[in-house]
Amino acid sequence: MTGPILPPYEPRWTVRVPDKSGREILISFVLGFAVFLGGFVLMEPAPYELFFVILIAAWILTGALTLSRTTATLLLLLMVFTAGGFISMTQVARLNQTIAIYVLVTGFLCATSIFLASVISRKPETRLSAIQTGYLVAATIVACLGIAGYFNLIPGADVLTRYGRAKSTFEDPNVYGPFLVLGAAILTRQTMIGRRNKRLFSAAFLGILLLGILLSFSRAAWALALFSCGSIVALTFVEHRNPVFRLRLIAVALIGVGLMGLGLFAALSSGALGDLFTERLQLVQEYDSAPDGRFARHLDGFALALTSPLGIGPLQFAKVYGEDPHNLYLKSAMAYGWPGLISMILLILITLVHGFRQLLLKRPWTPLLQACFVTFLGHVCIGLVIDLDHWRHFYLLLGLLWGMYAANARLRAHSHTITQTMANPGQTS
Repeated sequence: MTGPILPPYEPRWTVRVPDKSGREILISFVLGFAVFLGGFVLMEPAPYELFFVILIAAWILTGALTLSRTTATLLLLLMVFTAGGFISMTQVARLNQTIAIYVLVTGFLCATSIFLASVISRKPETRLSAIQTGYLVAATIVACLGIAGYFNLIPGADVLTRYGRAKSTFEDPNVYGPFLVLGAAILTRQTMIGRRNKRLFSAAFLGILLLGILLSFSRAAWALALFSCGSIVALTFVEHRNPVFRLRLIAVALIGVGLMGLGLFAALSSGALGDLFTERLQLVQEYDSAPDGRFARHLDGFALALTSPLGIGPLQFAKVYGEDPHNLYLKSAMAYGWPGLISMILLILITLVHGFRQLLLKRPWTPLLQACFVTFLGHVCIGLVIDLDHWRHFYLLLGLLWGMYAANARLRAHSHTITQTMANPGQTS
């Protein structure tokens, strides 16, 4: 006899009592601190790497690191990508320690993504909150140091700048600026949601991050921030259908645009700062469009990639063309071969498809997922003109997104079990 016909079960994340056990509090703190360290990479290996080595080893030795079907997909794609680097090493006539370390670092960064995805999927509510807090604290400190360094407000400020641009605790302004964007996306939403005092508090910190991004004078970071923050505003508008809220949202957005406009006007009117800003504001620089510039290297490099299925070896592109590829996809083809390029493209596409499907789901982590998704999408777009394969926060974004995808898959599996139980109440599992 068949069970009753029931409407489809709509999975919703039930309200849970937060795990406040001493063990979970410690785990959440450790994860938040690990992500916090990602903002301080003046030297390599950075504390970030050393701390993550300890964390991953501890999880493996205690048997706490488990993989779901979702995180196994991430593992497979990243393993193929890293393996491509090792295979591509065979194309180098004279191997050296630097090349081997480069590929090992790639493997390590991939491991951080897999580790984060695994631990987040188990208890997303508490662990994502700790990770977000750690990231925001790091981004705020890093931005403050970048601002202080640019305006020479502290002793030794030259350590925090490069080529007249703020780089803070990073080796390059072009990494420092994009690092702040995820924090800016998170705070953009917080300036529109919640109590007035909290919104004002978030707006103040958002202003700090945006100023830090501005002083990086990174065109990629500027475009990334504009895209990510604008996308968060649009998603918030779509998500909330209350007319009063939407009017307030439009007002806040207009005020924000007005304040940024005033800031840009002040920057353009301030001598050396204005000159540098005007120069960097040009979409295409001479070193991009010159006959031997970045775009010409891209064309030559992709032509070479068509005849080099195993790549030409890590760190070899600069030896052939005089400068790095400055393109994530060309870098993947040259340093990781066709296996690396294909796995990277598949990873990006699958990550975006999963994220797009979950952007508006009713989950406690949806605001963070939206911020990570739009920031990740922006990163893979600027990857057309810049290398990302060793950016720590790029792999952090992957780990966060796939951890949330895995948590959602666990919820759906649980809801399917509930549906089956409701449809067949006489059966026991």
